[in-house]
Amino acid sequence: MDVLLPDPLTFGFRLLREGFESDSPDPVKESDLPESPASKSSVLAHEMTPMVVVVRNNTKDMIKINLNITCRDVSGENCVDGTKSTVLWTGVLSEITIEIPPLQQIKHSFCLHFLVPGEYTLLAAAVIDDANDILRARAKATSAAEPIFCRGPPYHLRVLGNA
Repeated sequence: MDVLLPDPLTFGFRLLREGFESDSPDPVKESDLPESPASKSSVLAHEMTPMVVVVRNNTKDMIKINLNITCRDVSGENCVDGTKSTVLWTGVLSEITIEIPPLQQIKHSFCLHFLVPGEYTLLAAAVIDDANDILRARAKATSAAEPIFCRGPPYHLRVLGNA
């Protein structure tokens, strides 16, 4: 297995505006993948916000992953789970099993509905299923049963109150 970038997987989030990705020319080039982790996108509270997470396989082998997406508010609390959730969603945010072809990407769409204005952070993480020996060595795994965990940079969203 050749790993072409430091990480076997790279992650990025994009807002979908009026059915189009905010900056998504295809085929995807490395510069197209994630928006800058330091960038902050703004959306309105009480509106459905369509989004996509892009996961790129940077290896020359097929990789099967279990993808999870989390949303945290400014205090670091999970904002989609629990009794005090401040974000509603449509689509799947956890336990997403996907195979990514070599040197290709997948896109997973979902929608968020922010109930409370403020600062939010989205994170994408994946566990690589059936990782080979090369991936295990790069991850410094001590046993074949140890999961290989990859995570992307945080994606920051500013949710504005609507008048």
